[in-house]
Amino acid sequence: MPVRCVEVPMVKRCEAEEVYLNNLYRYQVFEKLSDDVLVDKRYVCHLFSCSVATVWRWCKDGRLPAPIRLGARTTRWRVGDLRERLRSLREG
Repeated sequence: MPVRCVEVPMVKRCEAEEVYLNNLYRYQVFEKLSDDVLVDKRYVCHLFSCSVATVWRWCKDGRLPAPIRLGARTTRWRVGDLRERLRSLREG
């Protein structure tokens, strides 16, 4: 079967670059935050490049630090705890 080459539209490439730059910006901001700052699940998803369901599964398995419940439907993670986890992942 012959291989088909598909041209990727410029819009897709620009969207991918925008997503990459957005994630890079979030990580740079993360590095400047105090350890006591609380971030939401979407921020955790961006840091660990995973879905919301994966964040909850990893919390349940102990792969991510336990979140802090601020209310019935509000959950946040301490930046310091997330930094420790990222550091332990880098070190192996």
